[in-house]
Amino acid sequence: GVFPEAVRSYRDFFFERDFRVNTSRLNRSTLDSTVVQRIETLLGEPSDGGLDFAIEQLYTAFEQASLIPEDIGLRSLILTKAESVVKQFRDIDQRVNELRSDMFVKTRFSIQEVNRITAEIANLNKEIGKFPTEEAAAIFVDQRSELLIKLAKYGDVTVSNDRGGAININLGNMPVIAGTERYNLDIRESV
Repeated sequence: GVFPEAVRSYRDFFFERDFRVNTSRLNRSTLDSTVVQRIETLLGEPSDGGLDFAIEQLYTAFEQASLIPEDIGLRSLILTKAESVVKQFRDIDQRVNELRSDMFVKTRFSIQEVNRITAEIANLNKEIGKFPTEEAAAIFVDQRSELLIKLAKYGDVTVSNDRGGAININLGNMPVIAGTERYNLDIRESV
């Protein structure tokens, strides 16, 4: 018969690192694109009904009134166009506050998910440490690798080896796991 002597993981460290880096970049680019689209919508640009158009209409009214300053109708037009610009700024302010609130809620959810993932990884580090070699703990190492890919969706993940098969993890420049210790992330809304 055949007797297995060891189970080896054939995951490639460099491939996984590159995959995590590219996953992080893709998610960052997608988020940037989404935010830019929301800001364009928020500003009503590019369109004929946005802030740029309203300001252009106000300047045109000023130019017309400068040619015939005694015309009451042109002065009234300036006031109407100025009110339109003020309304645009108020609408933009309201939408910026809504966007800010929405982004805060999404960021809070993301931080909760990062904390959940890092808790699982820290527990897996403890489990891996109970085995004499990483090969003996292959199933836990594979689970940890999958969690690292999930974590990469939230930022740049840097991994370094620690003793006992554990790993240290930085998310961006912030340490989130040192061996079996983990550090929770938190967010507070400022005014």
